[in-house]
Amino acid sequence: MNDESNSSNAPPFELVTRHIVMEQHINPHGHVYGGVLIGWMDEGAGLYAMERTGCVHLATVSMDDVVFHAPVKKGDQVIIQCRLVTIGRSSVCIEVGAHVFDPVQITRTEVITSKITFVSLRGDKPYRYFLSAEYEDWLRRKASRTDDA
Repeated sequence: MNDESNSSNAPPFELVTRHIVMEQHINPHGHVYGGVLIGWMDEGAGLYAMERTGCVHLATVSMDDVVFHAPVKKGDQVIIQCRLVTIGRSSVCIEVGAHVFDPVQITRTEVITSKITFVSLRGDKPYRYFLSAEYEDWLRRKASRTDDA
């Protein structure tokens, strides 16, 4: 999940959050619980989806292709990176990866990757937000702010 390995059509990954692995995150063998990493990835991908779509009423519906690549230890710095994969009528898919960042060696080691799909909700039901006038208005507002920058 390095930016350099992206295909020319795929957007680059963006840094979303950082975490430090502490005592409460590790199992008896000294490695972070997988559920902790998955939780951080879900949270980061949700924040990223909200920022990229203007929709704050999202619920996680699936985590696909979850692959653990390397262990994470107490004291490691974990960064969560995301990029937009697809937008449907009511859903958005985010590719997310967690890396351990070593500030001394200035290296990143990929530790887990996944694709997370969120669905837009109105009340408790899926809402076709990405076909709505509300979304079109948000896109216009976003474009006008980008033009001013």
